[in-house]
Amino acid sequence: MNTMSGSPYYIAPEVFLQKYNMKIDIWSMGVVLYIMLSGKVPFPGRTEPEIIQNVIKGEFHFNHKAFEEVSDECKDLIKKCLIKDHANRYTAKDCLEHNWIVTKS
Repeated sequence: MNTMSGSPYYIAPEVFLQKYNMKIDIWSMGVVLYIMLSGKVPFPGRTEPEIIQNVIKGEFHFNHKAFEEVSDECKDLIKKCLIKDHANRYTAKDCLEHNWIVTKS
């Protein structure tokens, strides 16, 4: 894989460095879950370069009112999906075996 496409909000940091694998989809899933639960993006910015810079930094928080109602288990899954170092990021199998998913099935 070596072609970048999509909104920078959802793109994994390693894509911007043009060295990535299938775990970019796990990153995007974490972003989607974060947005679905809070209505906010985890890596905001006023311009596309600022968004990209924030994604590459990989720093986010749960300091939005909406996350007061979200379980710690769910937040843990999001954290595991949004690990900056893709070598340590969850796989799809890890996600499916996460306690929040298992107990909600």
